[in-house]
Amino acid sequence: MRITVFLLLAVTIPLALFAGGCADGIARGKAEKEIVRVLPEIIGPAESYQVKVDGSAASLLKGELQGVRITGSNVRPEGLPRLARLEASASQVKVDTRTYRILSAGQAHWKGWLDEEELTALLRDRVPYLRDISVRVTGGHIEAAGRAAYGPVGASGSVRAVPAVRNGREIWLVPRHVSALGVGAQVPQWAGERAADIINPVYVLPAERLPLTLERIATEPGLLRLEGSVDLTRLAAPRQ
Repeated sequence: MRITVFLLLAVTIPLALFAGGCADGIARGKAEKEIVRVLPEIIGPAESYQVKVDGSAASLLKGELQGVRITGSNVRPEGLPRLARLEASASQVKVDTRTYRILSAGQAHWKGWLDEEELTALLRDRVPYLRDISVRVTGGHIEAAGRAAYGPVGASGSVRAVPAVRNGREIWLVPRHVSALGVGAQVPQWAGERAADIINPVYVLPAERLPLTLERIATEPGLLRLEGSVDLTRLAAPRQ
């Protein structure tokens, strides 16, 4: 009797799961956990990652994802600035289930947010003779203040600039207003060009580690939002 009941349960429970769509949910959950596990090695360490996967159990077992959405908090991609937040999505992804190498994928997009602390670090690295740098991001523009120091001599000032994308990989700041020693003025063309030459490009996305293209850039309160596309088939596979 016990054997008969056990056999019935062994057969009917999987059938019930499939009939109710639970198997798809279980498969998606397993796929999401596995992707979360390998993301630190593919992208970089983070405070946290969250993954949502679309697809049936049958397709997921073959490594076929109808869609995948990734969200990361305080992500530190290798060779890239720290991202306060990262969002990425892709459709029609085919993965080698043994090596996790991405064989093919449809459109893939990403968004990354840089906070004021990280922008300050980028400017400090770009112009090492600037001291006491502070950056503030508000609606529509970025304000950077600091002191230009040449040995014991220095002058304080600030620049209000708008962000821009150049060459699909470069972050630029285009000066619109400058203030020196507390006196503000509209930027003459020659002065704006000179300031732009000094600080730009603020950062260039390297192509070696993550195959990203930068397409759009915008400001949000306290954050600079980057948007672009990514070639998933060129992502480095995790080590086995």
